Amino acid sequence: MDLKEGLCVHFMLLAFVALLYPADGRSIFNQLPGLEDTIVDIGGEPATGHRLVKRSPLVAEIMGPLSRNVRQVDEAFRSRLVYKRMRILLTLLRMRLGRSPEIEILQFNNWDKTIQVDQLFFVKPKTIWEVRRVILAARSLGMRVRATGAGHSRSPLYVDEGNIMMDMRELQRHDGPFMELNAETPQRNFKTVTAMTGAHMFELNEFMTQEGVTILTEPLNDQETLGGMVAAGSHGSTYDAPAFPGIVVELRLMDALGRLRKFTMERQPDLMRALSLNLGTFGIMYDITIRVKTISGSNENCLWIRTINEATPDDLIGQPIQGPITLSSNGSLSGGSTVGLLRAKGSLNLARQLPHASFHYLVNAFPIIEPPRYGSETSAAFLLNIDTDFDRPYRAIKYLVEKTEHQIKTRGTTPMNALLPRFFRNSNCYLCFGNTEITMPEDNGHSVVVDFLAPPTQDGFYAAAADFVNQFKNESIRPHWAKRHDNIDGIIDLIQDVYKDLIPAFMEQKRLAMVDPCDMFMNSYLIAIFGRSPTCYYY
Repeated sequence: MDLKEGLCVHFMLLAFVALLYPADGRSIFNQLPGLEDTIVDIGGEPATGHRLVKRSPLVAEIMGPLSRNVRQVDEAFRSRLVYKRMRILLTLLRMRLGRSPEIEILQFNNWDKTIQVDQLFFVKPKTIWEVRRVILAARSLGMRVRATGAGHSRSPLYVDEGNIMMDMRELQRHDGPFMELNAETPQRNFKTVTAMTGAHMFELNEFMTQEGVTILTEPLNDQETLGGMVAAGSHGSTYDAPAFPGIVVELRLMDALGRLRKFTMERQPDLMRALSLNLGTFGIMYDITIRVKTISGSNENCLWIRTINEATPDDLIGQPIQGPITLSSNGSLSGGSTVGLLRAKGSLNLARQLPHASFHYLVNAFPIIEPPRYGSETSAAFLLNIDTDFDRPYRAIKYLVEKTEHQIKTRGTTPMNALLPRFFRNSNCYLCFGNTEITMPEDNGHSVVVDFLAPPTQDGFYAAAADFVNQFKNESIRPHWAKRHDNIDGIIDLIQDVYKDLIPAFMEQKRLAMVDPCDMFMNSYLIAIFGRSPTCYYY
């Protein structure tokens, strides 16, 4: 029997197995002791019954060449082999999904073309029932599913090759509007906004402006989706405001059994500590409710760096601390009168111009050459705790500025195009990179994100990132989940060392929620960090 005939036989047998046995799990998976109230009845297409299914070995045989570990064969041969098997799976998936949603095989590139997945199944559901059909079809074939939005992440959070990427941007809410303002309640003495995970930040901002509310967690870019911001814990730059995990109060998702689940901060506080930054591992997030402020009651909250000449207690006797002073800095993105390649150094020197009794200096970003341009740059970003003397952020910024200056002088090139320090308040969630549980001596409860950008092929960029991590490895430095970091040697060990018991605590909440016992929503990179779930209810 030649390869073509063998694939044909495999296809027919696998099609028979897939039609004979619908997606399911053990009945114990359908029991949610203590979490019965998390199931939301969505009506319409009823869920399939649950029966025990032993997965066909043919599924494993077809999926085998898709493994990232299969590298012993010639890449061209492997690529052809993968594509043939994906064509078989595509037919099976279409049989399971029916007329909608459409599903196709394509190559994926993220926003700045630094992440590429050679071949994956791409689907863009419009209804919650289409989401459920995709999950159940994938489950019956032993495939993984991961959601995506605008594709702005620069780290390997996307689905592995040969599995299903679900684009959330066209998904509409079945039981309400796409975005909705919620009034205060007896349990919440603040207003909230509920929005679909596929809502772009510019859409959310426009809606909030119309409703007279706002958040203090805005990112530098408004093209990302709400789901992506929450899943990766992204942030703005407001010193006394948290990143997105700190404003999430309610979240609905679809689990591996195709059930819509609802979790709230009031009823499931421990689970919400995991869900508020979940890296997409709990399921397909549906809609998210965030805490908002009225625009009229939201003062501008500037970000300040302590000056080099600090005021002593004696200096302040009998006089109030002086308020902020505006310097002639040619805009917040410049280094004052300093021109050319070393504007970042000029930004640091501006602090010396402040009066002795004024503690802080406004800092937002230090472009070294020019601001980032759409699609042309990637970024690496790392977190450090802020100490009461503001020494650690200063040393971090100073290190990168001096490293850049040295490369310019010695090699005539720069390792980065922009240096963007951002500041925010820490949150109490398991995977927050600005985390109340990750502590250093003399912490002040805030973190600094040191984000630097350059074209992916820029001379010295990746080396600078690795050197920066090594320089601060004894100070609990950790990567921004959504920024480039996986190319640094030992980064997984570093993540595990910094987060320590928070990682198993996160996985325990995932187990208790009974949303994904067989890691359908994980990928190979996340499994390398978190490990596999200890219990799987499939054979």
